[in-house]
Amino acid sequence: MERNKILIVDDNPKNIQVLANTLGDAKYEIEYTTNGYDAIEWLNKDSFDLILLDVMMPEMDGYEICSKIKENEAFKDLPIIFITAKTDVESIVKGFDYGAVDYITKPFNSKELLARVNTHLELQNSKKKINDLYKDLKHSNDNLLSSINYARNIQRSSLPSDQQLNTIIPNNFLLFRPQAIIGGDFYWIKERHNKIYLVVGDCTGHGIPGAMLTMLVINSLNNIHFNYLDLQASEILELLKKEIIRFTSANENFSNDSVDLSLCIIDKNLNKMQFSGANSQIIIAKKGVESTENIEINKTESKFNFKNPKVTVDLIKGIKNTVGYNLQHQDFVNLEINLNSDDKIYLFSDGLQDQFGGPKEKKFKQNQLINLIAKSYNYSFPKQNKIFEKALDQWQGNLDQVDDITLLGFSLPENIGVKNM
Repeated sequence: MERNKILIVDDNPKNIQVLANTLGDAKYEIEYTTNGYDAIEWLNKDSFDLILLDVMMPEMDGYEICSKIKENEAFKDLPIIFITAKTDVESIVKGFDYGAVDYITKPFNSKELLARVNTHLELQNSKKKINDLYKDLKHSNDNLLSSINYARNIQRSSLPSDQQLNTIIPNNFLLFRPQAIIGGDFYWIKERHNKIYLVVGDCTGHGIPGAMLTMLVINSLNNIHFNYLDLQASEILELLKKEIIRFTSANENFSNDSVDLSLCIIDKNLNKMQFSGANSQIIIAKKGVESTENIEINKTESKFNFKNPKVTVDLIKGIKNTVGYNLQHQDFVNLEINLNSDDKIYLFSDGLQDQFGGPKEKKFKQNQLINLIAKSYNYSFPKQNKIFEKALDQWQGNLDQVDDITLLGFSLPENIGVKNM
């Protein structure tokens, strides 16, 4: 086992001899010098675990030597024990102020000397072990973080780009905040034969497990879209469900994994939208019409300085089953919805509603989401995006984000000839 190395700095050869004999018997490796200049030069060439430093020395006393040693960042944690004949409180405190960790009084008591040296070397050895462990842990963490960041890039590349989203649905905003670097929420959009296919999903969990499942779901959606034509929204979910079950059933560790998902298919020729939901819902905000779902919000809050006109908000729910394994089978339902040019549709995961915050640190909840949609109805989508981000930030405050958050709002493209009905 490697021995600890001690540097003795003392201008008195007799003191050096006594210290060396006592510590040498304890199987420490001992080096010595008689002045501070040589000590500082030696430290720059060699490595020591502890310094025994005499206070009263010519040219440069122990306090000055200690101060110069501690100025070097490499030696800030090197323990220095003062050797002194002074026992007054002021001198002892002065030594601590200059960076010493302890002191030994002359004449030396061999048991006290060994006890103090042993204590500080054990502390120094522990610090080195902790530092080595920290370096190893940091190295592993850096490698893991690098891999996760790379995985985030892969996951983000599988999501629609801003350009793709804005090309298919020019009037939109997206609030997308994974709880960790990568997450279990995702969104997906395609266009074919004058139909827009739009999905917002929430895979089981968040972080790496959730992100892995999103990749499977997105890949499955792409395959279904490529291989099948003119499916209803509910039929797409049934195919997707079978694919998820086929994959997860092959490994018992994935048997409980599933996806909450909203799928909308917008027919730009007929001004109609199909909706099918798996343990999810969508919101449609309308102007000056009666609600089909009887959820109408006409409240205002002064903090937004906004007078809310007559706005109806429909909450349209899917079935309670998820896309994945469920204890009881339930067929997905396909809903047909007529759309007007001024309708605004919102797809979302449960992350925003489940976020804790506010003065009583409670959940944001669905009613507050609906109310916020109603109040912001007359604003443009870029403005709505700022409103929702501000509301979320104010609500969350200093609390941690508890889940992935996705909110996608959009209206029909203006050039498809939709008329108010």
